Amino acid sequence: MKYDAVTLDTNIFDQSRLNLERGILAQFEQFAEGSAKFVLSEIVQWELFRHLKSDADLAKQQLETAVRRSGLAELFDEKTLASLRTLTSGVLNASDVANRRLMNWMARSGCEIVGASSANIERLITMYFAPEAPFEEGKKHEFPDAIALITLEDWAKINGKKLLAITRDKGWIAFCEKSEWIDTEPDVSNALQRFQEFLPPDASCLSPVGEQILGTGILKELDPEFSTVVVRPPSSYSGFPFLVEVGLVYGGKTLEPGRKLFRFANRIPLLYDESSDVSFKVLNEEIDWRRYHVPDEAPVAIITHICSTKVPYKTVGKEYIADRPEIEAEIRNAVREVLRRLSLYLSKKGSMEAVQRKINIYGKYLPLIAKFSQELAGEKRPPKYKQLIQEEQEATVAEAPEAQQVTVEVGGKESTTSQSEQAKIEDYS
Repeated sequence: MKYDAVTLDTNIFDQSRLNLERGILAQFEQFAEGSAKFVLSEIVQWELFRHLKSDADLAKQQLETAVRRSGLAELFDEKTLASLRTLTSGVLNASDVANRRLMNWMARSGCEIVGASSANIERLITMYFAPEAPFEEGKKHEFPDAIALITLEDWAKINGKKLLAITRDKGWIAFCEKSEWIDTEPDVSNALQRFQEFLPPDASCLSPVGEQILGTGILKELDPEFSTVVVRPPSSYSGFPFLVEVGLVYGGKTLEPGRKLFRFANRIPLLYDESSDVSFKVLNEEIDWRRYHVPDEAPVAIITHICSTKVPYKTVGKEYIADRPEIEAEIRNAVREVLRRLSLYLSKKGSMEAVQRKINIYGKYLPLIAKFSQELAGEKRPPKYKQLIQEEQEATVAEAPEAQQVTVEVGGKESTTSQSEQAKIEDYS
């Protein structure tokens, strides 16, 4: 996936020992002239300043201690020792040093600061009492991280940019897993490689199912309540190009309760040794389904298709695919994306059901209230409560999530396919 911007969490600076002038952090100077943006939360900026200041204070204390101990050990004569003490007394202020280093590094890297004052307080309070990431159990003090994440996500939404956050913090990772605008990467080197703007491998030699065929095939064969498809951009492993397509199906009359996995490789179904396949590993070991509010017994099916010039089968029988890191990462990202969309659909569906329950209650008691009001006011006719109920029902239907819609992402772009396009697969049936 192509990212438009990158950001850093404070723990990455600590991991690099606050070495802004050399090493991996110095490579962020490439963003000053590149097309991708480098942004930093104001919260992270202040935390980094505090760490730089503490580092400078510690260095100053160590220097003073070294001079004092050298005097006690009589390593220098009195004249040299006096010169060292004079030099020590002339050390610059720690705050000034930290601020200068930070400002110079930000200027060299073209860093843009995302202000903390624009944080959505209502959402912050909701996340705290839910609790939602980064406010996990036992971590109720994570207000700085929550403000940083909320403002970064709002910045990405407003500017229409996909943001890559480099972090190892579990709270950040949990928050970004549910975000449509922010992804995470724990390794700085791997993250920077995503912004080298290398051309993707040539996919003209591959034979994917295609978003139209896969989407309409799902609708025809499974008749789901909700379905969505993600087609990842071409990638490569060991020099071999490959492409991953993932579909998700929820509900309908065909699926039974429980999760199901349908695997394909170069359009051929894989029927045996499912538990040894890389797709099974991703779904059962690397995806936390609870974060997407999908129950264990929900009728959900995941369809994975991997096409490549050399599919990495693990055995001669070609029944399951090896867990190559590049293929595993593409499947994981695609599954996360379809689960985000399912979570959004279920959330809207739950809201509409709650509204419908309220309407049913109103429909039960409003006639009694209208009759009592008529008698109390001495009117000949009751109020027109039926029209109010009808208007509310029409509004609920209009806002209800559309079922049986297939959303397709190809290299970051989305399109929509409906049941009317089933005719396109008749030649393949």
